[in-house]
Amino acid sequence: FQMKQCPWEFAILACGASSQSLTFNKGTTPTMIGVPSFHTFGEKDRFLVDSKKIADLWAPPHCVTHLHGGGHVIDSQILKREPKMFVKLNNFLILQYRSSLNAKHGI
Repeated sequence: FQMKQCPWEFAILACGASSQSLTFNKGTTPTMIGVPSFHTFGEKDRFLVDSKKIADLWAPPHCVTHLHGGGHVIDSQILKREPKMFVKLNNFLILQYRSSLNAKHGI
């Protein structure tokens, strides 16, 4: 997008796909993304490999992942069926909220 700075403080990616559309100059290594991210993948998702390739673009300390038991579609009941995902996502959002407050208050 040719932005000087990323406008987002964090990202949540659910069942990301189409890593084939990501292009990089030959002979170069893509720059790791430093924005905190939460990625969820379905173990039955036909795009699982693509989703993991997209998550690999994030720097490891900033990247939280979760593999759920479903496919590509995430319905409104997923957090009830996947309590571990709920806990991970909740902890991720709390951390982002606290980081945002600390940044606003210069802590």
